[in-house]
Amino acid sequence: MKSFQVITFLLLLTLLCACNKKKNTASSTDVTINVVSPLYGATYHIGDSVLVAASVSYDGILHGYEVLVTDSSTGAVIYNVANHIHTNSFKIHAAFAVYATASNVLKLVINTQIDHSGKNVNKIVYFKCNP
Repeated sequence: MKSFQVITFLLLLTLLCACNKKKNTASSTDVTINVVSPLYGATYHIGDSVLVAASVSYDGILHGYEVLVTDSSTGAVIYNVANHIHTNSFKIHAAFAVYATASNVLKLVINTQIDHSGKNVNKIVYFKCNP
């Protein structure tokens, strides 16, 4: 009877250990965000299309991303798109038109969601728009 209890205990212990999920301990160095366009400091003019092109990769599973372009001085949102995905790498291809009435600096943020508890890694690129 005692060996049955020992075997049962070991079996339960094994099952409990097997059910523990690996904790996601990613840091900003674990996620690679490579922004190809726009280039940092690039200048666009009214009517131009700004191409947002980037690749994102990670050893684990990514849970989504957001592409946000704002006016860096006012915070006004110029462009915003988000996608909920489950993959270890993806490419971003998006475009928007420039409708600047005054010279300003725009801020591109590519925000990558690492897990569902709100852990994110982002990449920021500043570029200019002129009328």
